[in-house]
Amino acid sequence: MQDNDIRRDIKQRVSLILLVLLVIFIMAWSDFGSNNRVKVYNCDLSEISPDYPIEVKEECRKLRLEEWRRQNDPKSRIST
Repeated sequence: MQDNDIRRDIKQRVSLILLVLLVIFIMAWSDFGSNNRVKVYNCDLSEISPDYPIEVKEECRKLRLEEWRRQNDPKSRIST
């Protein structure tokens, strides 16, 4: 009877160690993929949000300026 208890105890400890290692592996693996993710920013919020990086704010300003120029360019307007 005592042998069975020892075997069960060893199986439980090994299972626990394997489970912990599996969890650590999954957490590390999922974190490595985060560098490859694409971040999408809404330029409508770029000027008022403190969470947007400066580079994103500058790029949004450039995009807004280009859009404004396209809309206000007399060459692109159709005369009726």
